[in-house]
Amino acid sequence: MFKTAKKWVAITLTGSVIIFTLLAILSIWNVLQDDVEWKAMSTLGVILVASIITLVIIKIIDNKKEK
Repeated sequence: MFKTAKKWVAITLTGSVIIFTLLAILSIWNVLQDDVEWKAMSTLGVILVASIITLVIIKIIDNKKEK
């Protein structure tokens, strides 16, 4: 279960990084508003923290099942 969750979290983070990198590049070239960069980085940070918390919870659950 932990490896499957880890795989999905990695896929989600990779997809988020790609999307927000594209948004940041578009913002640099003034295609989008200036504050998009900050919002993208903030969103990526929130997704990262949520992913870490999810992985910790799943690891704790797996450890309790093994005992």
